[in-house]
Amino acid sequence: MVRRYGKKLVIPAILGATILLADGIITPPISVASAVEGLGMIKGLENTIVAENSVTIGIVVVILSLLFFFQRFGTNAVGKFFGPIYLR
Repeated sequence: MVRRYGKKLVIPAILGATILLADGIITPPISVASAVEGLGMIKGLENTIVAENSVTIGIVVVILSLLFFFQRFGTNAVGKFFGPIYLR
């Protein structure tokens, strides 16, 4: 499309690609962090799991690291692990 319509679309194409890439990078950590922070509502964990706490950040880093490690084996491996969790 850029070749057809000229150099006018180079900047919008680059901006669109960077926005798409940034959205793909920032969405998973935000989703996992909010889910982990939601565990703070469980009785007994109110003081342990707090936003921006080192425990909370550690849990998020471990979960994301495991997800990206197992992602190379395909979504089937990840689904076998998280499937039973979602059924609860």
